[in-house]
Amino acid sequence: MEQVAAAAGVSRATLYLHFVNKDALLLALLSSNLRGVRELYRGLPARLDKAAAAKWLTDYVQVLRGHRDAMRLFHIGLASSGEARELVDDHREAVIDILAESFSALARTGENARHRHARAILALARVDHVASALAEDEPRIDADASLDLVAEELVSVLTG
Repeated sequence: MEQVAAAAGVSRATLYLHFVNKDALLLALLSSNLRGVRELYRGLPARLDKAAAAKWLTDYVQVLRGHRDAMRLFHIGLASSGEARELVDDHREAVIDILAESFSALARTGENARHRHARAILALARVDHVASALAEDEPRIDADASLDLVAEELVSVLTG
């Protein structure tokens, strides 16, 4: 908290007026970042093909590169906080709701709705995982192949 206060140019006491502890600060940061990610999903083209999905994914990776420090905190939070995991679960549901506005394949009713929903959750997890991996200074996965495979999966899930 001392480092955060110093970086923000405020005293620790002032910081504690806004955040009762490190966990509260982490959750606020995570929540803010997830809102930003939902905005990125709003920008996913409604006429989605593999090339458009790959372009969107590339842009998503670039945004994450600008937030690498927050991403490290994100992973720490997920490992140590049930509240953080709940935030991410709620975020994924919100993303599916956003995408369902443009992609009827994500309808939550009808035949195989549970299967489609589970497939969408898994696709979102893969998008996050691959984008996070590619946002590292030295990615340990093949960027072109990974983007190609995830773009293909995303199109399949969203367009049915």
